[in-house]
This record gives sequence, structure tokens and C-alpha cells, in this order.
Amino acid sequence: MKKTNTNRQFQEVALPSSLISAWEATIIETARLKGIPRDSSKQEKLKTILRNERGNVRSLWEAFTTDRQNLPRYLLDPKKQTSAYLLGFHLANCGRAWNLLDRMDQRHKFSETLASYEGAKVFDLGCGTGAVSQTLAAFVMKRSPKTKMSLSLVDTQGPFLDASRLGFKHVGFKGSIRSKKDRLENCFDMISSQLSDSELNIVILGYVWNELLKNPKAQRKFQEFAMESMLKPTLFLIIEPANQNLARSAMELRDDLSMMGYHPLYPCPSSVPCPMLQKPKDWCYSETTWAQPQIMADLDRYLEINRSKLKYAGYALASEKAGLVKAGKPGESVVVGRPKIQDRYKDDFEYLICKGDDLGKRPSKVTGKKVLNRGEVFQDRKKD
Repeated sequence: MKKTNTNRQFQEVALPSSLISAWEATIIETARLKGIPRDSSKQEKLKTILRNERGNVRSLWEAFTTDRQNLPRYLLDPKKQTSAYLLGFHLANCGRAWNLLDRMDQRHKFSETLASYEGAKVFDLGCGTGAVSQTLAAFVMKRSPKTKMSLSLVDTQGPFLDASRLGFKHVGFKGSIRSKKDRLENCFDMISSQLSDSELNIVILGYVWNELLKNPKAQRKFQEFAMESMLKPTLFLIIEPANQNLARSAMELRDDLSMMGYHPLYPCPSSVPCPMLQKPKDWCYSETTWAQPQIMADLDRYLEINRSKLKYAGYALASEKAGLVKAGKPGESVVVGRPKIQDRYKDDFEYLICKGDDLGKRPSKVTGKKVLNRGEVFQDRKKD
């Protein structure tokens, strides 16, 4: 007889203080401070920036959530919008990226495997303000501190690249950084020539796949690049918003890369087509809670939202040569659906579980705060 393992700790993302401090310093240096003395404290400056920028943040928030197809209209003045983007979205995206890296590390010994390489070459395509790559840098500095890293950043917006480089300076990154303002379809040939055989190549697609889908040339170039990089030790990190359309597009990318020969690592290690794509109203995404800084909580109150729980569509896949697959545990069951809030305090409820090739409901006795989040492993064990 099997017994559900109900002792799993409810895991909360705790970003390192270096990442939060770097975010605060980058906002202060990027924003146009008005009506505040130069000798004001950091918190006073941040509160002033929040008052000045919250209207811009609201406009961006509406664009991202309800009017994404018109997003460029809100970025006609990238220099003006950069501080609003940093304030409204950067740190939450860091929390999402940290959660993906942490779960992948637990399941596939990412940091341990990374330490066996000469170093890591990171390519952040459509980097924005660098949230994902800065999080990766902070993660590696903490979990694999001897690993040397180099970065290549590509984005169409110069002010975003400037903010990204500034963030890396404040986070204490010591490796080399190359940044290039260019369209993504023009960068794949360049980074193909930079792929390494002795270092782990980490390719980041953070909130950019939805843009590549609108560009047939960029899609073709990406497919060619993915085929070439599969012959090297390569890890793809893909993050998209957790809404239905964008997440399903990322799920299709996950399946396409798997068919090429890449091995899925997160959220599940199965190489078969995702069963959730067979149901048009289903999509796979992850969620976690985090220690939200007060300024983010204040901003959320103004926006009338609650980001104490972070949601994202995140996927990680590696080539055979990356050496991450054999470190993992095949056959793990992952939570892809959980009880509604009003059901959590019942004596019994069911999780929707994905085993990679099949979806099924599993009963659980877990109640209240111990409810597992989407993307966490659902563990069974035999009764003693």
C-alpha cells in the first residue's frame, strides 16, 4: 500500500541580499529623481521613485496582462520606461528564475555538474534588464562559487542593456560581459561561433519566445542554432508568463527541442510530448511564494494585485553532452494542478499529477499551508 508523503517542506524563494541590493541601486541610478535631496536615504529615494513611476508601471502592467500585442506602444521611450520596468517587473522575474534554478539544482545536481566544467558561457537573448541572467549569476556565485562565467547580452533596446550591465556591476559579477544592441534574428550566427566544447553553454530565452513567434526569420535562425548547439554541452532556460496562450507556445517549444534530441529537466524529465497540450484548456506552469520586499508590496497595493505568489511557465532542457541528464531522477511525478483555495482545508482533495506521458489525479491528506505548488515533485512512498 502506498502512502502519500505529506512531510515535504513548503519552499519559499529567498533571494540573496546581493540581488535585492543590486536591484535597488540600479533603480536609483536609472530613475530621474525629482524633489528629493541627494543625501536622502536609499529607502527615501526608492519611495520617491515609486511615487513618480507608479503611473508608468501601471501602463506597462496593463500592456503585459491585457494588451500585450500593443506593448511596443508603451516602450516608445525606452529610457523613460526602463526605471518603471525595473521597479515593476525585474525583481519578481528574479524570484521566478531563482525558483526554476533551485528546483533544477535539487533534481539534477545543476551546480555540482557546473563545477566540473572549465566555466560557463551565458547567452541572454532579449535580455531586457537582465533579470534572468543576473539571477543565474547570483545563483552560481552562491552554489558554485569557483565557476567562471562569461556573459553575452542581446536586446533591441539600448537603455535596457545599460540597466542590465549596471545590475551586474552592483551584484558583484566579475566575469566578462559583452552586450549588443541588435534584433534577435541577427545574433544567432554570432553566438553559434562562440559555443564552447569545454564550458557549459547556457542559453536564456526569458520572456522573449513570444516575440520570436512573430518573426519567421528569427524562428528559422533559432532552429538552426538549436541544432548546432545540441552538438555542444548546452542548457536552455526558457521562461514565459503563466497565461494560457504564452505558456502553451513555450510548451510547444519544449516539445520541439525534445524532438531534436534535448532532454527535458524541468518541470518534468520526460522526453515524450507533453500530455497537457492535448487538452486545449490546459497548460503547464509553475508557482512559488517568496519573501517580497516592502517596496514591491507597496507597489502591488497600488496596482491592486498580489504577487506574494509568483507564477511562471518555466522549462529547462539540456543536450546529451551537458551531463545533466544522468544526474536526474526519471519518472518523477510533478504537480500541475492543485486544489482551489476553498478546498484546501477539507480532509481530502486531489492533485493533478503529470508523470511526463500521462496525467492523473492523486488523493492527498495535506491541508492548509502544506499544499504543494505547481512544479513541485509529488512523492509517494510505501507504507512502513
